[in-house]
Amino acid sequence: MPEKILQAIRSRDICPKPKWHFLARTFSIWVVFGVALFLGSVAVAVIIFAFVNADIGLYRLVGRGPVMGILKTVPILWLSSFVILLAVAEYAVTNTKRGYKYTVAQVGLVNIFVSVILGGVLYSVGFGYAVDRELSERVQAYRPILEDQLSFLIQPERGLLAGEVILVTTTEAYHFQLRDFSGKDWYVRQIGLDNSQLVSVVPRAQVQIIGELEGLDLFGACSVKPLIVHGKMFFKRVSPLNASSGRIEAQVQQRGERKSVQIRSNECEELHTEINNN
Repeated sequence: MPEKILQAIRSRDICPKPKWHFLARTFSIWVVFGVALFLGSVAVAVIIFAFVNADIGLYRLVGRGPVMGILKTVPILWLSSFVILLAVAEYAVTNTKRGYKYTVAQVGLVNIFVSVILGGVLYSVGFGYAVDRELSERVQAYRPILEDQLSFLIQPERGLLAGEVILVTTTEAYHFQLRDFSGKDWYVRQIGLDNSQLVSVVPRAQVQIIGELEGLDLFGACSVKPLIVHGKMFFKRVSPLNASSGRIEAQVQQRGERKSVQIRSNECEELHTEINNN
C-alpha cells in the first residue's frame, strides 16, 4: 500500500504546498470576513438612520396608514446589501480551519449581533448620514434616503412644508418667508401657532410646517417645529439646497402631478388633535 501511494504521488507530480500558502489563504478568508462584517455594519447604520428620521405619523396625516409609512421607510437597497454581506461573512467563517465546529445558525446570529452593535456605533457618530450624503453626491443613480424624506415633507397640497426661514416679518399678510428644499419661496402665515413654536422661526432656521395651502405661494401654518436630522453627530446642518435640490424638485413636481387629497378642515384645532394622536 505505501508503495502504491508513492507511485501515485510520482505519477501525478504531487508536491506539498508550502506553509505560507495556507497562512495566506487563512489571512485572505479573515480579511473577506472583516470587510463583509464592516460593510454590513455600515448598511445597518444607514438602515437605522432611515428609520430614526422617518416620521411615520405624518403618513396618517396625509391620508395614508402607518403600514405604508413603514414600507416607504424601509431602504430596500441597504437591507439587501446587509443580507448579502451577512452571507459572505458567514461563508468566510465556515471556511476557516475551525469553521466546521459551528452551525450556520450560530455563525449567522453572532454576525447579526456584531453587525447591529457596530452599526449602532457607526450611526451614533454620523456614519449613516455621511454615507448616504456622499453616495448622493458621487453616484448619480443612487437615491438618497434624506432626499426622499425631505421631498415627502414638501407636499403643500396635503398640508406639509419644510425648508429654511429666509425672512421674518410682522406684516399682516404673512409672518415669515420660507425657501423649501426644492428651492421654491413661500410666504407663511401663522394661523394657530403659540409662542413656543414661534421661537424656532428665526432666519436660517430649518423648520417643518404642518398646515394648509392658501395660495400659489402662500401657506397657513398650524404647527412649526425645528427640522432635526438625527444621527449626524459631526454635521451641523442639512444642506440639500445645492446639488441635490434639483432632484428634490423633480420628486416634488412628480408628486404634485398626482391628484391632491385634502384631509383636514380649515381649523387648526382639528389638526392639532390629529398631531397629538400620533
